[in-house]
Amino acid sequence: MTRPPLFFLATLLLATGCDKTADVGAAKATVRDSAGITIVDNPAPPAAIQLTVDSTPVFSIGGGTGGPDYDLNEIRGSVRLSDGRIVVADNLAGELRFFDSAGTFLSRGGRKGKGPGEFEQVMGVWALPGDTLAVYDIATRRISLFNSGGTFVRQVDLSAAGFVAPMGMLDDGTIVGGGFSFNPDSMPAIGSRHRNTLPVLLIAAEGNKTDTMTTVEGMEMYTVQANFGGRSFPSPLQVQFGMNTTLGGRGDRVYVGDNAKPEIKVYSRDGTLRRIIRYPYAPVVVTEALKKAQEESNLARWADNPFRGMPKEMMDQVEGWIRNATYAERLPPYETFFLDREGNVWVQEFAPGQPQQFQVYSPEGEFIVRTALPRDLRPMDIGKDYVLGTWKDSDGLEHVRLYRTPVLAPEEAAR
Repeated sequence: MTRPPLFFLATLLLATGCDKTADVGAAKATVRDSAGITIVDNPAPPAAIQLTVDSTPVFSIGGGTGGPDYDLNEIRGSVRLSDGRIVVADNLAGELRFFDSAGTFLSRGGRKGKGPGEFEQVMGVWALPGDTLAVYDIATRRISLFNSGGTFVRQVDLSAAGFVAPMGMLDDGTIVGGGFSFNPDSMPAIGSRHRNTLPVLLIAAEGNKTDTMTTVEGMEMYTVQANFGGRSFPSPLQVQFGMNTTLGGRGDRVYVGDNAKPEIKVYSRDGTLRRIIRYPYAPVVVTEALKKAQEESNLARWADNPFRGMPKEMMDQVEGWIRNATYAERLPPYETFFLDREGNVWVQEFAPGQPQQFQVYSPEGEFIVRTALPRDLRPMDIGKDYVLGTWKDSDGLEHVRLYRTPVLAPEEAAR
């Protein structure tokens, strides 16, 4: 799910230790111990794509065909259950929709509202062991749990933890998220760049205990002056192609990736840094052509924005911010990462305007393969042999698509 993307650890412990070499196909990763931390230094991934996913999906749900059961709007998450069924979180309808392994509609779960088992503003869905479904509602700041049939079980109130953005779950239901706050009085000077300091939170499945695992740096932003209704106030905007950090959870491990560096850090749930996955990276300069393409893309997305009732004064102001955005001087080493069901780490390369390209690393941090996904597919669930994600057609209609994508084992990548 996602995403989306968010944090940094400032301290890096380096020490000498025992080295060994791990075979990863045509390349070799150097694995060494550094004061109890496993450092995995991968060589630069090959320039050529070694595995390309079939451009034809197994099925495509949505697009306004098949009747109201297949009409999807504001998809905020999609997961595949162990029996092959597909669950889609539709925010506009405020419900979960269940489809069989061929994409045929089966049933619904949840509904719009504020009561138990109801949603106001869905932001994500996760499949936990046993196919329990966890749905995050940002408006009510709670997680609603459903069984695999779509029946509401219970809810977890996150309001006591402050404003939290859940970005992953461990197998025992512990929520991995980032804590957020916004204070206009503490905003940096207009035009200045900054990265806010944010906590990485572990919230117990019952919602009654919150631990700060570590503190990290978040999105690279700059401050603009907003004017609305006769008032003027500072507001943060994201630096285009700027630094950011992704957070994830799988099994009993928490993953933190600050894309200021080509590395991802892996922690145990007690906050102990266990592993650092690294690879070399040659910086890429942000050209005027990249800026122009990004501006056009942002303007197109804004034209299709969900805030259609916003006053013209504010609409014009946002468009002005897009046209006069602040850009990074160089592209970060990667855009974000995803964790698949097998524990592999899919690192998405920062390649604006290009097909989505990923470097796939094993749970131990060793390079497996470089692969490409269909253009404009937004991954939401990656399994052993599939990628499930959302896609928009030329009319802007949303689809959920499933693609078969075998992940090569290291020994197969060498063939």
